[in-house]
Amino acid sequence: MKDQVDRLLENPNTIVHVRDEIVDTLWCNRMDMVPEHKKERFKIFHDAFMEVVQNIKNDFHYTREDIVKSKYWEYLKGYHSAWRVEPLSSRSKRQMLRRFRNGLELFFDIKKHGMRDPLDIIVKNKITTLYRGNRRLVILKALGTGKAKCRYIFVKA
Repeated sequence: MKDQVDRLLENPNTIVHVRDEIVDTLWCNRMDMVPEHKKERFKIFHDAFMEVVQNIKNDFHYTREDIVKSKYWEYLKGYHSAWRVEPLSSRSKRQMLRRFRNGLELFFDIKKHGMRDPLDIIVKNKITTLYRGNRRLVILKALGTGKAKCRYIFVKA
């Protein structure tokens, strides 16, 4: 299924530029790359996921009990409408656990191999949005990575 970036890349009016950016600069400017209506939610995400990443960086091993007590688990509850219903169905719990574990696997993959895909940043009408790569940015920041490859997608209005 194609998402917004895939559709933009097919558009002949789109200009793509790939370059390295300093992770600390991206981190400091991350909230400027979030739409206004999503800023509060992204602040919660960045804090909650950073806590998870810092814990696993320090060799903390998450048990299922640890996962459901984490701030990131609470964040995930608001991620999908079915996950906001209490009590959670067993299917919703499995999906949330999978999402949580995917974040852990992403950390270990980036730690071992580096970042495989660039962060996707859309620039449209002078508004810059980090569209893909928020978890990767948190991981890169926690690992102390100096630079990250970014794919800027400039959309002509």
